[in-house]
Amino acid sequence: MSELSTSSFDLTRPYPVTSQQISTFQKKGHIKLENLVNRQALDFYRPLIKQTVNQYNQEVRPLKERDTFGQAFLQTINLWQKNKAIKKFVTAKRFGKIAADLLKVDRVRLYLDQSFFKEAGGGPTPWHQDNNYMIELDPDKKITMWMPLVDIPETLGSLSFVSGSHNYKEITLKKALKEILNIENYGKLNAGDATFHDGWILHSANGNPLAIDREVMTITYYADPAKIVAPGTNEARQSHLKTYFPQRYEEEFADTWLNPLIYDRNID
Repeated sequence: MSELSTSSFDLTRPYPVTSQQISTFQKKGHIKLENLVNRQALDFYRPLIKQTVNQYNQEVRPLKERDTFGQAFLQTINLWQKNKAIKKFVTAKRFGKIAADLLKVDRVRLYLDQSFFKEAGGGPTPWHQDNNYMIELDPDKKITMWMPLVDIPETLGSLSFVSGSHNYKEITLKKALKEILNIENYGKLNAGDATFHDGWILHSANGNPLAIDREVMTITYYADPAKIVAPGTNEARQSHLKTYFPQRYEEEFADTWLNPLIYDRNID
């Protein structure tokens, strides 16, 4: 498919987000939005993403020989650096504006993108909070778009979220349930729908009982401007600082070439 074929779909066009949807996200820490990308756009981008995932995948062990997260998905990071066409998808203004709207900020930058391909027969994704792995920022406003590239039936389901757990920052599932917080799952999602979730929300995913892979693309954004908070002894955060914010240190702005500005309301 040629570059010209992308003219029939435009990922710069704004997607309307209502005040009610913003309130829901702020309260629950997650939300589902439908039809962000149409089928024609998916027909263009999905093969490119799959090709790139296959090219850079280094996991060759059988499922049973992997650890818990290895059984949960095949992960490829920052596809936008690996393919120019995918870069247009990852840096799409349409997605960035939604992120800014839901966070109630004027500007957002890219933290990273990741593909998560849960193989047929793949295991569940354990409960976790993204911010336990990502570098802390000030202000620490992060949001991730989770978009299936294929239809997800009810039998597989989308992510499960502990609604409101983002308000507690670091919290375990056991403590969250003691706080009488509810677990929600949006169930069936069509390709091109997406959920958005806060960096502190507790979430997980079911195993894949289907005969096909669950193909998902994610993009994580953060409010700009933001300064880097020292990672302390957290090894994952130390690694993220070096990898995704090269040559930046504590109290410096998180604005390297790896973190392009995706949306700015002031110049929209």
